Amino acid sequence: MKAVILIAGRGSRLRPLTDRTPKCLLRINGKTILEHQISNLFYYGIRSIILVVGYKIDAVVNAVSQMKEKYCGLDIIFVENPIYFKTNTLYSLWLASCHVGHDDFLYLNGDVVFSKKLLEALLNSPYDACLAVEKKRVGREEVKVIVNQGFVKRIGKDLDPSESYGEFIGIAKFSKNFNKLLIRKLNSLVRQKFINEFFEKALDELARVINIRVVDITGLPCIEVDTLEDYEVAKEIYNSYLKGEE
Repeated sequence: MKAVILIAGRGSRLRPLTDRTPKCLLRINGKTILEHQISNLFYYGIRSIILVVGYKIDAVVNAVSQMKEKYCGLDIIFVENPIYFKTNTLYSLWLASCHVGHDDFLYLNGDVVFSKKLLEALLNSPYDACLAVEKKRVGREEVKVIVNQGFVKRIGKDLDPSESYGEFIGIAKFSKNFNKLLIRKLNSLVRQKFINEFFEKALDELARVINIRVVDITGLPCIEVDTLEDYEVAKEIYNSYLKGEE
């Protein structure tokens, strides 16, 4: 299995911390967010990782070269999104799709700090496509999921919070069978110029014709680091829960 991590964005809501440092290289207890993610993937034997980069590429490449010395056998492919400043995750994932091919892969937003057990829950799911979802009250900012009998009915930021089961936290597993459909849908949406959309638009359209399973990860420590407040919460989560996993 491969992993795709999207880290092309500027992280503007984390300024001034991201004025010189890409968000994925912000540190939590001495490790960057990216290393936390790679360490968790490495724990489950996932060595082949595709990084979609854009903002501050040189800093990311240098950080990864140091990680390769620590994580023996790590195979990293860098995919550059040259127009990261005017595109979104749909376009970045589309750029990575030619390197994924038709293999199984894990999808990760590059700003999520999470427990190893979250990956275990996804990897143990027998379904071709499954999303890590936290059951909670959601607001305007979260990627919301409407669920029917354990399957995704709708997904996106613009859904009615009152109808939503919870938040998709930006980590998913897609099998090679589903992957073929996903790549086809990404190709179609890019041709239609939806390059500044979240990749969940593709999932929302696919969920109408194929089952996408929800994996409830409620109670497992995780947070998507979008703001300075999130960053402080991520540090607290690490010190309270995640330090013991290392």
